[in-house]
Amino acid sequence: PSHDKPHIDMGLSPVQAPEMVELIDGLLAKGNSFRSMNDQYEQKYIIQGNEELYELLAGIYGFMLTVNESPYRDHILKRMRDWLNDEKQIVLQETTAMESVVVRYIVPADRQTAFNYARVLKVAFQEKIVAKDLPGYIKGRGGITKIQDTLENEKAAKEKKEVAKKKVSLYKKVLLARTKGPGADITVPTKVFADFVGRSKDECLFDIALLTRKGEGQWRVNQIVNVPGIVTGK
Repeated sequence: PSHDKPHIDMGLSPVQAPEMVELIDGLLAKGNSFRSMNDQYEQKYIIQGNEELYELLAGIYGFMLTVNESPYRDHILKRMRDWLNDEKQIVLQETTAMESVVVRYIVPADRQTAFNYARVLKVAFQEKIVAKDLPGYIKGRGGITKIQDTLENEKAAKEKKEVAKKKVSLYKKVLLARTKGPGADITVPTKVFADFVGRSKDECLFDIALLTRKGEGQWRVNQIVNVPGIVTGK
C-alpha cells in the first residue's frame, strides 16, 4: 500500500542557522546588559550603600561615646529627651537606655530605623568596640541583621536560663518538703561498687534514688527518679 510521505525541511542541519545565532546572541546581549546594570546597582546602592551606612553608624557611635564620657552625661540625655518631647512629641522615659535616646535624637522620624541602629550600638558598647573599628566590626559580623540576631539569641538564652533556675529552685523546695514526710529507711554499705552496665550487657536503664542521710549507713528514700535514657557500656 502507498503512504503519503510527511513533509520535512530537508535543508536543516545540526549547525544553527545564522539568523538563529544572531537572534540568540541579541537576546543574550540584552541579558548581559541587565546583569551589568544589576552589578552596578549592587556596587553603588547595596555594597557602597552599606559601607556608607556603617560609617554613619560609627559616627553616631562615636557621638554616643562622647556623651557617655561627658561629666554632663545625664544633663545631655535629659536635653535630648526634652527636645524629642517638645519638638517631635516623642516621649522617652528617664530610664530609657542611652543608645536609644542618642539614636532617636539623631533619627527622630523613623522609629524602626532608630530601634535597629540602637541595637547595633548596644552590642558594640557591650563588646567595647572602638568607634573607628565599628564599620569593619559590622561587616565582619555579617551586617546589621546578624548583630541584631545576637541580641535576640542572648535574650532567649537568658530567659531559658531563668526558667531553668526557677524550676530547680521549685524542685529543691519539693524535695525538702518530701524529707519531712514518711519514707522507707534503708541501710547502704560504706563501700559500694557502682556498675551501671553489667559485663554481659551492652546497655541498661536505671533509676536514681533521692535520699536523706539519717546516720552512718542509714538513709531514708524520698523519691525514685527514672533516668529518661539508656546508659551504654561502650
